[in-house]
Amino acid sequence: MLAKTLRDHQQKQVAEKLNAERLQREAATGVTALTDCLADAMNARVAQAFKNQREIETEAKRLQAATTQHGRQSRQWLKLFNDFNQALKDLGDVRSWSSAIERDFRDTCLVIEQAGRNGELRPPNPRRKSSR
Repeated sequence: MLAKTLRDHQQKQVAEKLNAERLQREAATGVTALTDCLADAMNARVAQAFKNQREIETEAKRLQAATTQHGRQSRQWLKLFNDFNQALKDLGDVRSWSSAIERDFRDTCLVIEQAGRNGELRPPNPRRKSSR
């Protein structure tokens, strides 16, 4: 009876040992699967982050080029505006100059007319020769 009990006990121990090894293998397989799953998820997130970073860099370069083009266009428009403004100033200067010339001519004409009315201005006599 003691031998049977010993044999039963040893069989139980072997069965328990086999069961523990099986559970250990299943746990290792589960942990490996979980680790692989987490690594894949993490790699996917890292890959997505790198993809997003490349897209952001591409967009930043495009934005930089657009900003440079906008600055160049703004400088061209500013130059065009300044040239136009200067042309308007010049036109205003010409207008005031022409108004001054016109006013001077009017004044000169009035002086000549008044001098002619007063007899101060006589046309030269073509028959009269110089005494020299």
